[in-house]
Amino acid sequence: METTSQGIGAASRTTGLSPPQIRYLERFGVLTPDRTSGGRRRYGDSDIALLGEIAAAWRAGQPLAHVARRFAGRLSNNASAKIGELALKTGVKEPRIRQLVELGILSALRTEGGTRLFHESDEALLRIAATLAETVSIGTVEQLASERKAHKTGRESSVHVRRLLAEFETVVDARLAALKEAKADLARATKLVAACANCPNRPNPRDCPECPMERQRGVSEIARIVWES
Repeated sequence: METTSQGIGAASRTTGLSPPQIRYLERFGVLTPDRTSGGRRRYGDSDIALLGEIAAAWRAGQPLAHVARRFAGRLSNNASAKIGELALKTGVKEPRIRQLVELGILSALRTEGGTRLFHESDEALLRIAATLAETVSIGTVEQLASERKAHKTGRESSVHVRRLLAEFETVVDARLAALKEAKADLARATKLVAACANCPNRPNPRDCPECPMERQRGVSEIARIVWES
């Protein structure tokens, strides 16, 4: 039974979380405070207790976003998904999801039966983390997740994290350039293959020596794969 009701300033003083942090948790769906007729937030005993738990985890060194995801998943059954469902929705394979959980990049709850449950707010994080892992490496993603905590000041961590991000950007740019080249080559290969749409001959150099693929396959490396393999 609720016996107290505090404004956001009092809730901040009680829990040690700043008003912006408390509003962040509200946007995350962790808690929904009552509102006065004038729209002011009011926090009851259960809200304060929950904020106290979150504050304790945050002061222990866990990032607030990580804590928020964990509590949001615990509080909202409708927003939780099993690992197979998450893999299906995001296209990320289950072993990669487990790997990201083990590294602490992705949070998961455990049911009494040991089933992992994930919050829907983790879907975008999972996609980006998995993309970085595939583009760069899982080791460098792990380094990115731990680098900030390895330094004593924000100034020092900023220098090192920005260096890492710049290295990642270089690799991603190179991959994008390679994908752009592959896309252009795909278009050329598709055009060559389309020229054979009504051909009655067997698709090989002996039975169709005038085939466009035979005469022009040099314009596309993918066409060479199709024709020469």
